[in-house]
Amino acid sequence: MKEPLSIIEDFERIVDGAVNQLFFPLICAYEGVKMPDHLRSILMETHPYVLVEDELVPSEQYSELETVLAAEESE
Repeated sequence: MKEPLSIIEDFERIVDGAVNQLFFPLICAYEGVKMPDHLRSILMETHPYVLVEDELVPSEQYSELETVLAAEESE
């Protein structure tokens, strides 16, 4: 993945806020092998569920409130 990761972080937080406001189901797919640790952390914070080896599990790092607040700050 290429820089700047800050743009990806802002985008993920804004999208998560919109998805929660609209109650819209959204599925994102990322290739984990090529993903830097910083981006993996951002995605775990902005996605409530993660598919791990064919099992959908809640993300322990996800916080809807933090995501919405961060999205509002970036506007």
